Amino acid sequence: TLIRLDLNSNQIADKGMKHIADGLRNNTKLIELDLESNKISDKGAQRLTDALRVNKTLTKLNIGSNKIANKGMQHIATLLRINKTITRLDLSGNQITQNGIEQLAAALHNNMNLTELNLWCNPIMDEGVQYLANALANNNRTITKLGLERSEITEQGIKHLTLALYSNTSLTQLSLWGNQIGDKGAQYLAESLFVNKTLTQLDLGKNEITHDGVQKLADALRSNRVWEIIF
Repeated sequence: TLIRLDLNSNQIADKGMKHIADGLRNNTKLIELDLESNKISDKGAQRLTDALRVNKTLTKLNIGSNKIANKGMQHIATLLRINKTITRLDLSGNQITQNGIEQLAAALHNNMNLTELNLWCNPIMDEGVQYLANALANNNRTITKLGLERSEITEQGIKHLTLALYSNTSLTQLSLWGNQIGDKGAQYLAESLFVNKTLTQLDLGKNEITHDGVQKLADALRSNRVWEIIF
């Protein structure tokens, strides 16, 4: 019985997604589906999410490195409000902006299944991070791994995110690699680490942090159980 299907780096596009969707509607065994790098746009995302409304088995979905923008994100967000099985979702390398993230964050207020969310290389910027932070601070208690690499985040976005870290008790891995975080952002993170006791891995590689920011993070580590900070 086929439980994992990897179609990474093909040319399925939106037309091919019709056939994938038809198969998913009737499938009761597949648990992992990889559709990365397939030229799928918003229309293909809609076909996929319409099918997953009735699918009750899929737990891992990778639709990274496609052409999904905010309209496609709206369909995905609608799915997340009702889906009870997907725990790992990869949306990296698409064209989702802060407007799409607003839709996603609203869905996360109600979704209690998703544990891993990868959003790297989407231009979500500080406003998008604020939407995510509100969800993490207020309702969502299931996401343990969040990828925000190369998301055009500055210190203002980090300020919002760290406010969520004060109260969030589920997030264990956070990647902020390749953003525009400087010493002030490092200070915000350090201050939250004095309080947060669940985060165990923090990736800050390829940012703009100098020795001053590193010193603040080092001070926070003395009272925190974070096992690994990557620069």
